[in-house]
Amino acid sequence: MARSTSHVTALQFAPGHLAFTRARATDQGFETEGSVIEYGDWDPSSGALASALADFVKRHGLADDALYYVLPRHEAAARILELPSQDAEEMRGMVHLSAEEIVPYPLNELLTSYTVLESLSGGSSRVLAVVVKKSVVESALDIISSAGLHVEQVLLSTASILTAVQS
Repeated sequence: MARSTSHVTALQFAPGHLAFTRARATDQGFETEGSVIEYGDWDPSSGALASALADFVKRHGLADDALYYVLPRHEAAARILELPSQDAEEMRGMVHLSAEEIVPYPLNELLTSYTVLESLSGGSSRVLAVVVKKSVVESALDIISSAGLHVEQVLLSTASILTAVQS
């Protein structure tokens, strides 16, 4: 989807808040232009959260930005794992199979992802594994869609990464 601005916006929302951080692409990288957080009480099941989100994006002129939804820290589990492989497909499978040990839900209800932090000697890898319930992501994407918005990608809050490092 072609964008009319060079802005990138990280968007986060919940029934009690709407927030964004906006940056502009420059020759040197990105320059932060601002952040806003607004509080309220918007019921997702009534459509109030989607309406509030659509109004929030319109009021702040974000509709043409490349939007990225940031999954709140409390919605995902992140762990650092050491895996006995450096093969991407093998690691993907290992992370997926490890998911039930990280959260108490069946595999068919979970989404998993990982990023390699370090390739270790002996063919092992240290990875940051992320596990989230499918329904959490689907609900957020439904609200975004109901607001008439499109997000480029769902991202993990950096607070989740810090939690994983500290555990």
